Amino acid sequence: MLSSVHTVFLEVANVLDIPVTADREQIREAYKRAAFVNHPDRAINDQDRRERTARFQQVNEAHYVLSNEQRVHQHLSCFT
Repeated sequence: MLSSVHTVFLEVANVLDIPVTADREQIREAYKRAAFVNHPDRAINDQDRRERTARFQQVNEAHYVLSNEQRVHQHLSCFT
């Protein structure tokens, strides 16, 4: 069974659809792809815009955490 730390880290990595062993380049490419696909300006109606806005915020938060090793450790320390 995974600890809560590992579960949270997996959830953050899953937002960008990357393995937990991803390097900086994989994180950057996954972020760019997810941000493009989920950008609210690509919405076709109000409901879609709300969904994309929420998903876009998750993508940005995941990238913020995963793009810097110090933040990864800081984020994980909150759950230990």
